[in-house]
Amino acid sequence: MMVRDYSRCRLRPDETRGGIHPYPELLYVLTGKVQITWMGVSYTAGPRALLLLPSDTPHQVIALSKEADIWYAELDLEGDELFPGMDHNITWNELQCAPESRPVLDPVFEMTLELVTEAICSEKISVSEYAKRLCLLDIQKLLLLIRAYLERDSAALSFDRNGGGDTTVALMRFMESRYSQPITLKTLADFVHLNPSYLIRDFKKHTGSTPIQYLQMLRMNAATSFLAATDMSINHVAEQCGYPSIHYFSQSFKKKFGVSPSDWRKKTALAARTKG
Repeated sequence: MMVRDYSRCRLRPDETRGGIHPYPELLYVLTGKVQITWMGVSYTAGPRALLLLPSDTPHQVIALSKEADIWYAELDLEGDELFPGMDHNITWNELQCAPESRPVLDPVFEMTLELVTEAICSEKISVSEYAKRLCLLDIQKLLLLIRAYLERDSAALSFDRNGGGDTTVALMRFMESRYSQPITLKTLADFVHLNPSYLIRDFKKHTGSTPIQYLQMLRMNAATSFLAATDMSINHVAEQCGYPSIHYFSQSFKKKFGVSPSDWRKKTALAARTKG
């Protein structure tokens, strides 16, 4: 696999970008709002939407806001089958263009996406062969993470997309995409238009836990990933995981793991060094 072409572009409402080429493409929205017409369907995409455009499929991109910044990367797969199939492309793009249902992947995905963005926008890959190879490895990692997510959840996503009315799946998707934001039982009840008491019973029937317990699990999983893989301050980790205060975060973390976030980070780092 190789990066055939790439660029950061600023779009305005009076110009149209896009076309057709025999290479698959990644398109990422940095700022503003754009309309992407692909496979006869128009999608509205905002910041942090990453679109997958297979080879030989016409597509057009225009800015809906006064200005919009995007980057794209065309890939020459050279026989590599990393790029997802058409059905998965459609599913992924639909999710990316619906912020309320956009999946929350492992923090590694977000960090890798940031690395690719930085490499393309700074044009490091045009001046350094090492930077180009590292960027290509990061793109391959993104595609692998996307495929792993879609192939693991394809049945659930298809069921949800076809309007099966699965309230539990809808709530799980909602919390997975907004775990870093303030969420209460009322927030969830308003989202699915259900009585809070019924909502709790129905969710627990299907998952074995209450909605708030599921949300807490998501936040704790995110917290341990941030603590293990980044040098974020404890306060920043708390903010990124949806906790209103570092005190409440530390209290919740210690209740779950028996140690404070800082002690957990130290023990994890020590274990990694010992293992290495």
